[in-house]
Parts: sequence; C-alpha cells; structure tokens
Amino acid sequence: MTTFDDREKANELKYAHEEELTFKAAARRNTLLANWAGEEIGYSQEETEAFAEELVKFDLSEKGYEDVFTMLSEKFAAAHVEMSEHRIRKAMEQKMEVARQEIIAEM
Repeated sequence: MTTFDDREKANELKYAHEEELTFKAAARRNTLLANWAGEEIGYSQEETEAFAEELVKFDLSEKGYEDVFTMLSEKFAAAHVEMSEHRIRKAMEQKMEVARQEIIAEM
C-alpha cells in the first residue's frame, strides 16, 4: 500500500467517524430539546418522553435542522406558549454543543 493509499484510508475513516458523531449528537440534541420544550410547555414525563422519541424519528425524515426548528415552533404554538425564533435556535445550538460533548466523553 502506498502513502497516498494510507492517507486516503485515514481520511475516509476520519470522515466516517465525524458522520457518526454528528448523527449521534443530533439524536442526543433532539432528546435534550424535547426535554427542554416539554418542561417549557408543561408536558408530563410520559408526554416528554413520547415527544423526544417523535422528534428524534422526525429529524431522520429530512436533511438539515430546519425540520426540527419547525416542529418545535409548532409544538409551542399549539400549546399557546410564546417562544421566539431566536430562543428556539439558541436552544438548538446549545443543546447540540452539550450533545457533542457528551458523545465525545463517552468515546
């Protein structure tokens, strides 16, 4: 195997690792977001757990994070809880950072 092949293989492994980390962090972020939103809305523990499962599955249906933002916005609106776009996006950002740190710590 040549040095070029070794580098290519290393880059492929690094990319696969990053993709796995991003996937796991997004799922964890969605659970954290559901817990936060459930508390803000006043969901019971069972409702929050069901919402977390729903949000994780829902995020898999579309590429990107706008679908998560939209779902959170709709849940707040349906519950008549005033929540600004900025606050939702800030929570998404913060929860993603926490999720990434937790996933890295587990590795």
